[in-house]
Amino acid sequence: MKKLFDGQSADGQSDSIEHTGGRRTAIITGDFGGGTVTIQISPDGGTTWVTMTDQDGTDKEWTDDATVTIGPLDSCHMRFDLTGATNPDLDAWL
Repeated sequence: MKKLFDGQSADGQSDSIEHTGGRRTAIITGDFGGGTVTIQISPDGGTTWVTMTDQDGTDKEWTDDATVTIGPLDSCHMRFDLTGATNPDLDAWL
């Protein structure tokens, strides 16, 4: 597991990690500052990013502390994206 948000204090994306396939756990915790966190995936090494969705096509998003099991997924790059936040203080791991 790698910490990708470490006291995230503004909207933006984390660094990405390379996911080699299978399941992964995400942990998101802290003050969201009224914002929303999504997980983005890239099938092409970080050129194109899309927000993960559930089976009915709804964006997977969190506005409060969460521990989430993701997958199974094929190989891809993954990152967190924080939007709509005011003075957040957020930590997140993948």
